[in-house]
Amino acid sequence: MDKVLPRHNQIGEKIRNIRKKKKMTLEELAEGICSLGKMSNIENGRQPVKEDELQKISKKLEVPMSYFVDPEIGDKLTELDFAKQHIIELMALKEWSYTEKNIEMFKEKVQQYQIPSRLIDYYYLSGMLHLKLGQIVKAEQDFSHILLEDNHNPYTIRLKIKTYNAIASGYFSQKKLSRCLHFLNLGQDLSKDNPTITKEEKELLYYNFSIYHLYTGDYLNAFRFINQIQNHVIEKSEIDYIKLLVTILQDEHINDVKESLLSLRQSWQASKNQEFIIRGWAISTLLAVQSYGLQSDIAKNLRHEFLYYLENDNSPLKELKLSIIQLGIYLQLEQVDDKEYTEYLFKLAGDLYEGIEQRSIQARNLFLEGKYHLKFGKKQEASTFFELALSTLGQEDESFLKAEIYYHISKMNQANSIEMSALDIYYKNLKNQFLFTYFDDLILPIFKY
Repeated sequence: MDKVLPRHNQIGEKIRNIRKKKKMTLEELAEGICSLGKMSNIENGRQPVKEDELQKISKKLEVPMSYFVDPEIGDKLTELDFAKQHIIELMALKEWSYTEKNIEMFKEKVQQYQIPSRLIDYYYLSGMLHLKLGQIVKAEQDFSHILLEDNHNPYTIRLKIKTYNAIASGYFSQKKLSRCLHFLNLGQDLSKDNPTITKEEKELLYYNFSIYHLYTGDYLNAFRFINQIQNHVIEKSEIDYIKLLVTILQDEHINDVKESLLSLRQSWQASKNQEFIIRGWAISTLLAVQSYGLQSDIAKNLRHEFLYYLENDNSPLKELKLSIIQLGIYLQLEQVDDKEYTEYLFKLAGDLYEGIEQRSIQARNLFLEGKYHLKFGKKQEASTFFELALSTLGQEDESFLKAEIYYHISKMNQANSIEMSALDIYYKNLKNQFLFTYFDDLILPIFKY
């Protein structure tokens, strides 16, 4: 016979509290375990629970059996929650060695306290660390433990969708677009099967879908996805920015969007949102240069304002600041022969370059060095920098920046073929799109998960 546990330790009260915390209905909990009436009686302490039933309840609620009999289990779970939040904060600070040590300590605590349901949190944290370090294969290995979990409680379902978003983010950073879309679609399928418990995760999916479609030039779908967001977790200014980018990429003229852009930049300044302040500078600069040229009064005023901002800004967003300086260098090399100012921008870039971990930004700096030498007739030096840029990107990268580097190498080698002529035509017609796409880290928001 199944062992019947006596009505002690407030088992029913603990079941009800954790169920409500996980936003699970009584019917959802009872399904596959016992009748709805019995589950109600168990929660209210009117009927004892069998040991096998409690095991099933524990699995659904993702808490150990000891939660209902161990008087210290609440403190242990609180300790693990605190440790998890601390690890996330360490990641935000890019304290990678401390993060790794704390993740292993988290795993040891889970094992020590015999709470196997918390192992999925360990795999998620480990996957996030590998993802942020650009180790997408290791990240996917960690995340696979979550995706293979057969527990279908709300917490696990939400974590699975976060995991799909996270993996998609890693592949998007490598511009492996088919893999990125594959995982976004898997997340969307799971959210459709569980519409009542995944509202926040679904909005993150829609946001990431809109970024993906912006990058690939499918502006209709970008607009469609961003319009489905209902502000559960995405700020209105972030939604408005995506809509603005759709308009810009369809029209590319500053007069049609300048009021909307100015309003957004003012809201970012007021909220001191440093990330979007820099993105605002970038999109304003691109629009002004494409519409009026780098020598226009509008572009020159933006240049002066930005340099003043850069010299007086103490925000830690080195990657974004370096990226916008790189954008300035690119535009200088394309449109004017101001060697002195270009070298000044390279000096600013050099001051920020140390400690940059994002390979695409490192490679872009090397590529721009190559373009600089090429512009002034130093082909050997240019070739060296282009090869260094390709090496930095690595074989796995499939970005437009790599295509741009290959294009310039082919031109330098005076390739003369039908294929090269076709590339020239593509390059001439899609140059503005290339500029947007290989500065996508500067223009586009990052994936959310």
